[in-house]
Amino acid sequence: LFQFCIYLVMDQPLLSGIASAASATQADAGATASVTMRNTPQSPVVLLIDDQPIVAESIRRLLLGEPDIQFHYCSDPQQAIPFAIKISPTVILQDLVMPDTDGLMLVKFFRNTPATKDIPVIVLSNRDEAMVKAESFSQGANDYLVKLPDPVELIARVRYHSTAYCNLVKR
Repeated sequence: LFQFCIYLVMDQPLLSGIASAASATQADAGATASVTMRNTPQSPVVLLIDDQPIVAESIRRLLLGEPDIQFHYCSDPQQAIPFAIKISPTVILQDLVMPDTDGLMLVKFFRNTPATKDIPVIVLSNRDEAMVKAESFSQGANDYLVKLPDPVELIARVRYHSTAYCNLVKR
């Protein structure tokens, strides 16, 4: 089973994008499929890191009504940091429980990497326990949402963290 990271335009189905990326990845291991994206100044750029394509499709659909939000998806947590450096997201949504990767450790890696240390990380998880949330914050997460969040809440948090990050970068 191969893993990959893909760029997506919000109005294109994720699952067909996954099929395209899968073909590209099979032809050239390590290839990244890409689609040209709209970009406006200070547009939120979201990177989702999750091992489940169905979750990526759900998040993509939750953000679909927001044409200025760019959505990127990475299914391989081992490629998350290089991919984040490549696309420069303004906010990272990250699963907590993934095969072969501790989500909390990935948060620490983001915080210890100079190019990603200030990018807001919102942990997405099925786990709703207070201790799990507290541990996420102690490892450097900026926010925590239980899957799958209400679209209004998700969009509000993405915009809030993205704006804060863009303002930080301007300084």
